[in-house]
Amino acid sequence: MIWVKGNGVNDTVELSKLLHKEATEWFLEFIERALDAGFHTSKEKEGDTADSIAKSQSQKDKSQIAAMLSQLKKANDWLDQLGKNQGDDERSKMVEIVDRLKQKIYAFLMQHVESAACALDNQANRV
Repeated sequence: MIWVKGNGVNDTVELSKLLHKEATEWFLEFIERALDAGFHTSKEKEGDTADSIAKSQSQKDKSQIAAMLSQLKKANDWLDQLGKNQGDDERSKMVEIVDRLKQKIYAFLMQHVESAACALDNQANRV
């Protein structure tokens, strides 16, 4: 093994920042691809309307949508924090990405709010 002289801790900090940036960019792309795909459940078919999908979904599907909406809420909260933690030069690029993803999350929520409400209501009635 060859030892290279360097700044030790500074190099480690720099690597940590680089890994964090790469992981953040990967996760942002993952969220966007998932939102673009629509998180289709097994019963959804391309060309189905939101009404026909909502009517044909089983209770399990509705519960899955409610769970996804909960996860999207967490992702939305993370996106809120993400913009605050960036430097000025990165912030402007990040704001555009964050705004676009938040709009997609909102659109998904609006498309599935009825299914989520039914699932949550049924869960509350079981307790």
